[in-house]
Amino acid sequence: MPSPHFHDAETIGVQQLISAFSPVFPEVRVLRNVIIPLAQDSPIATAEIDAIVICSAGMFIFEVKGWHHAYVYREKIPDEPTRWFVRRDGCGDAHQVKDPSAQGVLKMAHLRSVLPEQVRLHYYVLMPCNGVEIDPLMPVGVVTAADLPYLVRTIRKSGRSSRSPYATLDTDTVAIAAQMMLSMQGGLTAEQHISNCLAYEHEK
Repeated sequence: MPSPHFHDAETIGVQQLISAFSPVFPEVRVLRNVIIPLAQDSPIATAEIDAIVICSAGMFIFEVKGWHHAYVYREKIPDEPTRWFVRRDGCGDAHQVKDPSAQGVLKMAHLRSVLPEQVRLHYYVLMPCNGVEIDPLMPVGVVTAADLPYLVRTIRKSGRSSRSPYATLDTDTVAIAAQMMLSMQGGLTAEQHISNCLAYEHEK
């Protein structure tokens, strides 16, 4: 189960997302802890999305990680899954953590299957806490709080490009998309999702 510090990081991250997106886009909806059902053939029944930002440029999914005062990097080994590591400040040894990019695969696949193809959908890993340094070779979708202003400007610019294959969402469509995500959750609860996660881990 998530630690209290993780929930603090989520709160900080959501506040940062609101502060970064709101001055740039006239209509922004930020949803937190949305639980969605996955396809029947998925290895796990549900997934939880830490934060969803919906604006005229599209829908942006954020996996929030509460690491702080640490160096984050990854190692790519041929024919093996990429491994992520976190090394705390003042510690010589790093410890391996779950790949948060991989955590988004099922979520993105399901959302892409239910959203119109004209809606831009993108996944990011956000580390909102203080003192986090990201290895320069990390994917561009892995960001810290300091990266958010530039990221939002980039999203705005690409959304305005005449070459963009995606639609610009008006105010009503942003609201409809937000309601769609909440309706998708339905009556699913955090307790049900945790139970699904435990069952998945037990069956592995």
